[in-house]
Parts: sequence; C-alpha cells; structure tokens
Amino acid sequence: MGSRFGAYSQREPRKRKLEDLHDKVAPGKLPSASGQTYLHSEGRWLENDRLSILCLEDKIVQQAVATVLEAIYEEDFLGFSYGFRPGRGQHDALDALHAAFSEASELGA
Repeated sequence: MGSRFGAYSQREPRKRKLEDLHDKVAPGKLPSASGQTYLHSEGRWLENDRLSILCLEDKIVQQAVATVLEAIYEEDFLGFSYGFRPGRGQHDALDALHAAFSEASELGA
C-alpha cells in the first residue's frame, strides 16, 4: 500500500515526501500502489467486479495531472462550453440559457 495522509501531515516531511514522489513519477517508476478488493453481492464474491482503493500518492498525482490538463484545455473551450469545467456547471448553463431567452423575448416583444 502507498502512503497515508498522516505521512504528509507535517510540513517538513511533507516537502520531502513530495520530492520523493516527484522523483518516482518523473522517470515513470511509480509502482501500482492501489489496493483492490472484490465486491460481495447476493451471498457470493464477484471475481470480475473489483474495487480499486487508491492510496494518497495516487490521488496527489491524479490531481496534479488534472490541474495541468485543465489549464491546457481551458484555452480551447468556447465561452458557452460548461461541461466538466472548473467553476462552471449545469446551473450556470441553465442561467445562461434563461438570460439568452429573456433577451430574445424582450427584443421580439
């Protein structure tokens, strides 16, 4: 299993741990540290249905990659794109539609 949150809780060890994690990720040496368990359903274990349990280091790397990719692709999105963007959701899209329809009805009236 990989590191738990407690290993990253103190400032100085956290910095050292993150530097160690960077050294593992940069050359692609990060081992698969996820635990797996089988799902239990209807009195039997489902061998084909596994649940992966991510360790803290996996989550840190995934969030870092997501942050970098969001910054790269955010430039390519159009102003009216709302799906899967930080700070924009379905309610923002509905508000924009409502505003557009309200403006159109005012112009037509």
